[in-house]
Amino acid sequence: MEIIKTESGDTIRTTKSATVWRTTGGRAMAKRKDTVCVYNQTRQSFLSLSVRTADTTFSRLRGLIGRGRLKSGEGIWVKPSQGVHTIGLLFPIDVIYLDADNRVLLTVENLGTFRISPVRSRCRSVLQLAARTVYASGTLPGDQLLICSPENMETCLTAKNVEILV
Repeated sequence: MEIIKTESGDTIRTTKSATVWRTTGGRAMAKRKDTVCVYNQTRQSFLSLSVRTADTTFSRLRGLIGRGRLKSGEGIWVKPSQGVHTIGLLFPIDVIYLDADNRVLLTVENLGTFRISPVRSRCRSVLQLAARTVYASGTLPGDQLLICSPENMETCLTAKNVEILV
């Protein structure tokens, strides 16, 4: 952990999972380091702007359990994983299976509660997104996804020669 004191008197504390700014008024604002954006390069559409990475044993076990719902644009990227379940979830989700190069192997739309998704041996990670995300983005097996931090998204997109239309 690293603690930095700014000229304005604010305190910045950096840990492995988050950066916390404590303002002089005492209010804390946190920004998770393990949040990524997901962009479909093949269809040129965003799937999600706030996907939490689950890459530790505990975070993979917990997954989405305990959440009341998943907002549009939110999700979780479970890695490594070859399949997921919705036992204990209260809402349906869309599931996208990815290979080592983040290419879509399989999509499962609207996976209901208390279900077990198929297991795919070639799968290296799984995206769990809000229901209807796959349909809205037009994502299909074979599509190439770009997954990177929000701060690096513009750099990643321009490096991959993708044009952002405003």
